[in-house]
Amino acid sequence: MKNWKDDTTIEISTPDGKTTGPIPAKEFSRRVKEGLKKMAASNPTNSTNPKDKYSDKPDYWRDSALDKLAEEVRMKHHEHLHDAEISYLMTKKPMNRGGKAIAGKAKLSKGLIGFYSKADFIIIIDAAYWDNFDVPQRRALVDHELKHCSYEDHEEGNRTWIIRGHDIEEFTDIVDRHGLWHDDLKTFDQAVGRQLELGLNEKAGDKKAS
Repeated sequence: MKNWKDDTTIEISTPDGKTTGPIPAKEFSRRVKEGLKKMAASNPTNSTNPKDKYSDKPDYWRDSALDKLAEEVRMKHHEHLHDAEISYLMTKKPMNRGGKAIAGKAKLSKGLIGFYSKADFIIIIDAAYWDNFDVPQRRALVDHELKHCSYEDHEEGNRTWIIRGHDIEEFTDIVDRHGLWHDDLKTFDQAVGRQLELGLNEKAGDKKAS
């Protein structure tokens, strides 16, 4: 069956008041679809890749909201870092540890990087994670990365800045199979228990107040 587009032609008005064409309707439709696809592909907000929304950003940049929150957390929980120079950076580059994506990373700033950054530590935050986190999550992330920043005292009275590892390095499967088999896990379990108890108490208080 013959389609009306088979014989239909279209003239297109140009910005200068003239016309171009005639163009067969089928060809016009093809060009429109192709143009829309190109527009969608070039618009970061329409992209399925969340990293594309930062296409106008450099690989690393400073963010005033991150700086402010990080300094609040440091002043409240990390007195041992009061004289440390810490630089906070956002990044659009994916980070991972052991093949698993991570939201943040704390690095010891030394050598050439330390010379130019004038910092003792550099904390890097993945912008995509940051944008999707609420304020409590952002605070926890910054607190976690600051916890990696520590020091060693020497007999001569000197202090050396170091990166501290996690309190617990364990697999979920091992805990499933063997339980809390060493002291670090037991200590962590006690901390989780305190948080659960705190949450239950807060819920009970809310019900009582209502």
